[in-house]
Amino acid sequence: MSSVFKMSNLKIGLSNDDTNNVNIEHRNPAKKILINGIEPGGGGGASLPISGTGNIDIIGDITATTLSTTGDIQTTTGTSDIVSGRNFYFDGTDIFKRDIVGGVATNTSYTNYKQLAIKDAGNTFTGANKFNDNITEFAEKVSVGERDAQGLFTQNLALNKSGNIESKTINNTTQITCGEITCDNGGNNECKARIFNTRTSGTNGWNIQQAIEEANAPGNAANNILQIAATQAQAVGIPVEVYITSSEFNPSNGDNPNIKLIPSTVLNGGRIQAAQFDLGTASGRYYLKQDIGGPLNDVLQIKAPTAAGEVHFQDNLGGDTLKIKNASVDLKNDIPFNFGAYQFRPQQYTYNFTGALIDDNPSVLFNSHNALWTNVNSGGTSTLATIGNNFFKMTIIGVPDNSAGVYGNFRWSGDFPFLNPAFPTGTVMNRYDGNFSIIKSPAGFTKPDVCGFSSTSTDYKLCFPSVPSGTDTYSGTIRITILNT
Repeated sequence: MSSVFKMSNLKIGLSNDDTNNVNIEHRNPAKKILINGIEPGGGGGASLPISGTGNIDIIGDITATTLSTTGDIQTTTGTSDIVSGRNFYFDGTDIFKRDIVGGVATNTSYTNYKQLAIKDAGNTFTGANKFNDNITEFAEKVSVGERDAQGLFTQNLALNKSGNIESKTINNTTQITCGEITCDNGGNNECKARIFNTRTSGTNGWNIQQAIEEANAPGNAANNILQIAATQAQAVGIPVEVYITSSEFNPSNGDNPNIKLIPSTVLNGGRIQAAQFDLGTASGRYYLKQDIGGPLNDVLQIKAPTAAGEVHFQDNLGGDTLKIKNASVDLKNDIPFNFGAYQFRPQQYTYNFTGALIDDNPSVLFNSHNALWTNVNSGGTSTLATIGNNFFKMTIIGVPDNSAGVYGNFRWSGDFPFLNPAFPTGTVMNRYDGNFSIIKSPAGFTKPDVCGFSSTSTDYKLCFPSVPSGTDTYSGTIRITILNT
């Protein structure tokens, strides 16, 4: 049986050991029941008149209502939570992260604070990390990264709507397939791989590769070699070649590549084809060239940069065998010319003399064993006996010592077959006929002959038979050239 009290300002005190429920009702609906002077559910004052520890259990709603839109249900900082065992119903427009600094509140949409996708009224997600109505299709960008304790997000990998991969590093052990890779946003713009294959499907194309470095592959002879390697063998009509071409090159038009690298086999090596080879990278260098068409189409041109340029052909020790100069062609002095089975090696020697007498029986001009001849080819000296038996062409240039005398300058030339003497003691004279010309001479003068007087050695003179007792002298040069070696 419930009791009804009809009096105002009623106060009811309950002891701590009273475990029964207390129900307070007002029979007059126009009147209110106040707790601590505040109507429960009616608002007013700084807070509801409920405080202390423990739980508040209700069956109905908790509603925060004011004349403005700032009514809040709050927990204090610390470990206080708002927990629902069923549902939260939200009639507002957003959920905010609120920061109060200096009494000023700054509200940040929670979707921006946590970088969440937002779904608009058209059932499409918007925002920094958004995707469309198909949950497997992202409309902007998907980022993968790390967030620190302060909430700062660091992107390590991202896929954007243009199909680009934004990544700090890609460490993949299988295969990446894509349309194009562009390295254009880093400091070095590097693209690293051990093997680059130039074909993505079908038969393998060319490889650009470098072996593992020596530290990881001891004894690897190819570790510092860049290889541009063919993966297909040469076939008739199907060249396996590397072309370096200009922008207008079109093989369908029959155009020739500017530079062609043609590998053959390990044993046969390969070829390089180009219209011109410039030797060196600086200016003023030699080049080898063959014109494509024109009058020099069949001519190999080796062009020197200056008039002082020379081309040297050398042996394995670096010695010159042939020098081609602007004014001469120099052959190594001991190399012969071979005309089939006929071998010809020209050698020339000179001998200078002074004070020779114009006379029928003059003094000795030169001796086969004592006079030193200078080898024009090598610069060395030797005697006729050392040079050995040979056929020579001899020329003598004579200049009279008395320029005002009756004799002028003269020339003598003729064949000079030389044999080392092998005669018994005694004197034998040999004469060598030749051609002779003189600027001036006295009446009755006749041409001289080379005279040889042989015993254990041979003395040679230029004998003037028309001058039995001469007094004029001359000086000059004798030149002998080997005709047979």
